[in-house]
Amino acid sequence: MGESGAFVRPASVPKQVWLRYKTFRVEDIPDDRREECTQHFIDHFFQDEPLSSTFRKNNAAYSNEDLRQFIKNALEENCSLCAVDEANNNALAGVTLVRVASRAAPHRHQEKDAALTSMKRLVAFLEHCHEGQDMFTYERGSSRVVVDHVLEPMGLSVSREYRGQGIGQALIEARHKMAVAVGMGATWGIYTSIYSQAIILRQGMRLLKEVPYDSYLENGVAFFAGLNPPHPSCKMIGGLLPQPLHAP
Repeated sequence: MGESGAFVRPASVPKQVWLRYKTFRVEDIPDDRREECTQHFIDHFFQDEPLSSTFRKNNAAYSNEDLRQFIKNALEENCSLCAVDEANNNALAGVTLVRVASRAAPHRHQEKDAALTSMKRLVAFLEHCHEGQDMFTYERGSSRVVVDHVLEPMGLSVSREYRGQGIGQALIEARHKMAVAVGMGATWGIYTSIYSQAIILRQGMRLLKEVPYDSYLENGVAFFAGLNPPHPSCKMIGGLLPQPLHAP
């Protein structure tokens, strides 16, 4: 844990392979593949993600500099993962970008986000989604559970040639395993696409909040209304992560 109480990955949990699936392995992003994973995320996630595509179509695309800084900020948490195809010379098949929210320092990401000037409209929408949400308190039966660190997924990209093979599901399963191992108690994410929403709900997470795209106004204009169809709403989805059993 950092001096402010913010999350720091324990040295006792080294970078490793978290999941094997078909011919793929899902692992912590190696230092020597950070640039490749950064470009993959730019080329795939930011091209396909509904909010980003709306900004681009309206001549409000993010700057390359801000995109790279956004990704760099998340990579510094040392919790992002990639999927590689061992049957194809370890070709990069997918990436999931992760950062960590900490109860002792709940606003530590805001200053970095605010510096991304070309992404300020995206940040404003994400802050709107956060309103009224407690990322650190969850229900377990009739009890309330408070956690110190929460996995906050910032996006997931899969190469077009690998889509439809379950890579997204494998990346999410692996990031949950990693999150538990490094001391996170829950996951809470903003999912903007019906496809990503379906994948995370299959992992046993639950809907926490929903924001219809035609309900969010910018200067009186429903800027994202054109996303419906096929995307009617943005959904906040999360829940407690299964903790390992400890011997008595």
